[in-house]
Amino acid sequence: MEPTITEPTVRATAISLEADVARLHGKLREAKRQTDRSIALRAQAGARGGPLNSAVVEAIDAAWFLGDSARAARLLDDAMARDPIDKLSMTEAPYVETVSAYAIAG
Repeated sequence: MEPTITEPTVRATAISLEADVARLHGKLREAKRQTDRSIALRAQAGARGGPLNSAVVEAIDAAWFLGDSARAARLLDDAMARDPIDKLSMTEAPYVETVSAYAIAG
């Protein structure tokens, strides 16, 4: 299905869903690869905040699947320092995801 989708943001969403399926099956490397593809497509379409979004997803995986809360918190702190959430527009800033990631990280 994905190759027939030509609109970049819709394609990015489809790839993100593929990443979620991989994650559910414990295929974290594949999930990361798909997440990175999704974020890159969104960036090509003009969306900002890719590094922060990538760090949020990686932090959730680190805390939830790998039990590494310290790494998760470090990933989030570093990403927020590099790509401050308040520099992103309201529609681009991953507020809910960032709060969720910090909550999962503890």
